[in-house]
Amino acid sequence: MSYPVATLLSLTFLATSAGVTSSLAVSNDDEASQRYSFQTIAGGTLRMDRQSGIVELCDKQGADWVCSDLKELQNAQDQQAALLDEITRLANLNAMQSKQMQDLRQQLDSLSQRLAKLESHPSDEAMQPKSPNAQQLPKTPVPVEPDKGLTEQDEEGAHFEEFLDRSERLFRHFFGLVKEFKRDLADERA
Repeated sequence: MSYPVATLLSLTFLATSAGVTSSLAVSNDDEASQRYSFQTIAGGTLRMDRQSGIVELCDKQGADWVCSDLKELQNAQDQQAALLDEITRLANLNAMQSKQMQDLRQQLDSLSQRLAKLESHPSDEAMQPKSPNAQQLPKTPVPVEPDKGLTEQDEEGAHFEEFLDRSERLFRHFFGLVKEFKRDLADERA
């Protein structure tokens, strides 16, 4: 059964204060036999060295008594708590990294499947990224104009004619602006 060190220390203080008053009355001959003061508690026995002030928690194990310094017990408890905190932190980190590793494996499997599909059947669908959040849009067929019987030369000729018509309109507009400008300039001089 484990008791908090604060409880043990308060019991030690009580035992010490009782032991100090009685130790003042002890003669030098009895001093050797009265060096230690004992106090029984629920978790064992407290032993206080009246000369050094060291308090130890003692427990009978078989035929022997085993004593541990309370400061060492407190340090051991502190170290144990720190180790448990570190174990918890590492366990959480391990779980997080395991999840990340699982996600990366899934992505790798998906990419491997896409690569295999691309290598075997290159198509537009295989080229599209597959993300779990992407919505699949319905594919609409692109209307194809029926062949009008135009050859490539006819198409180039039609484009050239259109170019000439636009150029002619541009120059007519430009020369019309120049005439207006000359008229306005002549009116201002007059």
